[in-house]
Amino acid sequence: MTLDDFIQRLATDLSAWTKENGGQFHVARDPLHPYVILAGGNYQSFVVILNYAGADGMNTDQHPHGMRDAKVEIFVGHGMDLRSDPGAWLFKSDGSAEPILKRLDALLARVLTIAFDNGDRHDKAYAVYGGEQPATLPDGAPLKAFKATVSWPLPIDVRESDYRFLN
Repeated sequence: MTLDDFIQRLATDLSAWTKENGGQFHVARDPLHPYVILAGGNYQSFVVILNYAGADGMNTDQHPHGMRDAKVEIFVGHGMDLRSDPGAWLFKSDGSAEPILKRLDALLARVLTIAFDNGDRHDKAYAVYGGEQPATLPDGAPLKAFKATVSWPLPIDVRESDYRFLN
């Protein structure tokens, strides 16, 4: 599976869930895009942002070209509201929105059940939870959002290799 296909499949699933729950969904255009969306706060409901976060190499005997531990960051946030108790959005609703931790739990329950079929290898790539943390701007300013990291072990997509020996 190519990385583009991987992100597209995740985006399709997460977009449907977000829409069903009344939110807005985005795929990050670059590593700073989630922070631009969250800091802007110009959305009417909660927002979910999918960001590709790179991959670590995983070499195995079963996959001679290697595998990658493809990571994504999934942001869940609400628009900034400076009029209310700044901690209230974490745990309780003000009547207009679900608490952010409730949305995060519901989204993780869905994401952690996503698996990918690794083709003719007859093995599956199951989600690996990498933790969650409050989302902050690069200068440390807190945002009204959390960021969860999830990865899947995927083989690197090398088709019909034409080996080139460079010696």
